Amino acid sequence: VLAGTYNYVSVDQATADKFASATDIRSLIPENSVSTTVMPGDWRYYWQNAKENTSSSESGLHFGHYKAITTSTYLTHFHAAKTTVALHLGTSVDRGRRGVTVMLEKELGINLASKLRAILLMEADFNAANKLIYGNRLGAIEEMKFFLRTAFGDSSTFAGGGIHYKTQGMCQGNGAAPAA
Repeated sequence: VLAGTYNYVSVDQATADKFASATDIRSLIPENSVSTTVMPGDWRYYWQNAKENTSSSESGLHFGHYKAITTSTYLTHFHAAKTTVALHLGTSVDRGRRGVTVMLEKELGINLASKLRAILLMEADFNAANKLIYGNRLGAIEEMKFFLRTAFGDSSTFAGGGIHYKTQGMCQGNGAAPAA
């Protein structure tokens, strides 16, 4: 789709227009504008600064495991290289393809479905890779203004209520692509 070579003959016009827009915008963004190589120093810095009491993963690998790894140059390099290979191949380890959905009460003691918040807990190293690539390295793409500006709101009767704006974007492969 991004290269403009995908044959989408059996889609509705709105979807075809979205694909065409994604192709047009992608052509304006420089190749390899976001690096998907995780350097050992980046991996070490991320885990040394991670909060160890954060819930992490279904597999049982805890943040503490990854924090401990940062004391070894060999293990830090290994995990950074493993993550880089997965990113370059556009895949992840099998355990990174599953997550645990947790429903949290927005207000203590109120467990109505409309008053619950769902979060998805993914593997700790998968989250780290996403944060390193998509969270910290998208400044160049953000500066190009290839992001959607979307609004979300909450209760206007709540003291902190009001409308807030956030910026959304995504990357595809080695090059960045705007959210379409």
